[in-house]
Amino acid sequence: MLLRRFMSTTGMRANETKSFIPLISSHFTSRLLGKESFESSVDEDIILETLRSITTKPVPEAKYPFWAYKSFAAKLELPEPPTSATSEDLRKYLDSLTSYKYPPRLITKVRAAMLELVNSVPSILTKMDYLKICYVLHFFSRFRELFQVMDTMEENTAIRQDIDFENILISETLVPVMYKTLIERLDSMAEKKLTANTSTYYYAFNMLRNKEAKLQLIEMMQDFEMPIRPIFTMMKPLTSSFSPEQMAKMYNREGLSIAEANMSPKEFNTLVLCYLENNRAQEILDIMESTPACKKYITPILYCTFAEHFLKHNQAGYAFALSRYYYKKYKMSTHFQLNTMLLNIFLRNPPYFENWLTLVRLTLGNLRKTNGKVDSKTLSYLNDYATLNKFDHTFNKRDKAVDNLSDLIYRGLKWNDRPIIDLKKNDDDFIRAARAVGHCEKYS
Repeated sequence: MLLRRFMSTTGMRANETKSFIPLISSHFTSRLLGKESFESSVDEDIILETLRSITTKPVPEAKYPFWAYKSFAAKLELPEPPTSATSEDLRKYLDSLTSYKYPPRLITKVRAAMLELVNSVPSILTKMDYLKICYVLHFFSRFRELFQVMDTMEENTAIRQDIDFENILISETLVPVMYKTLIERLDSMAEKKLTANTSTYYYAFNMLRNKEAKLQLIEMMQDFEMPIRPIFTMMKPLTSSFSPEQMAKMYNREGLSIAEANMSPKEFNTLVLCYLENNRAQEILDIMESTPACKKYITPILYCTFAEHFLKHNQAGYAFALSRYYYKKYKMSTHFQLNTMLLNIFLRNPPYFENWLTLVRLTLGNLRKTNGKVDSKTLSYLNDYATLNKFDHTFNKRDKAVDNLSDLIYRGLKWNDRPIIDLKKNDDDFIRAARAVGHCEKYS
């Protein structure tokens, strides 16, 4: 197949429909339209071009769900096998096997149980059942077993390997496959004259590793006027490429808005992250404060989204203050998350500040109170930092300095009425305490 610049044929048309949303800046769009600064790999160009070649407009909406294994809920134990052999009980058992993330120690048993059902009662399984079995097998790269399942399916049912099964073959795997494999599977779809549906695009998006290729695919999905809500929770690495207004327009097109509070918590977190990546933390916090419906999104996970941003930018004071603010207002404790993130994100290698060792000792002490553990890698970073900056390596110690710093944090790092993400606009006690925990003025 001759490779041609994909986006040179898919850019914004002169008479663009109103539903098209210019997601990215004109500078970035020009890069997508084939300029020399375009940085996508050749393989990704081929993937996108092949995908376009099997697409018709309007793109058919997939009749079966798009699955992302990483978003499955975790389950520690396998379901009990059914005591009866009714079709309903067997399929309910299968649904439990294929709808959760199980610990690695149980995966072999999950596969064995699925295959036993396929081999013993293949005719009672529905297309949805077979798709879910194939998805799980594909995720764990059990390709031989997957094709054996599809052979058994075709021998015992009227179900055939159509575009829905082909989509499974381009879904994510625990160990990422080479692009060559993805290209071969897309070529196979083209040879079979299959037409891509919406899930084809969602699975392809999840498989692309290059940021610019993912952005290019979003533009392509917009061009085909496809719903893109299923990928919102996978857009965390891309949020810095959009303004909050652009992200909000994408959400609005899918019927989602902050005012209506009708998005999922994960979708809300993605939108919040977009504000943070654009250094607009104050704005999104103010929006949340003035929108009562947003209360349902105030969770420890959302706190971690804010705290990770603050700590990566050496704004530890805000991480402390927001934790305390959420506890005061919503009775939501995030002490464990705060102490864990202080160690794993901030204290490993911050700009030098005098109280580093004292804060390490305080944080480790607080973490021990909640039975938290510090991994060896983090301890190695702490030891390296201590050596580099000539600090004592005795981390597990509680002295007067630790007590004094704890008191300073308690008195100073708090917000009474609302969060204030501007150090100089906080009171003197806040500023003093923030500087004591390494909060850098230049980042505020």
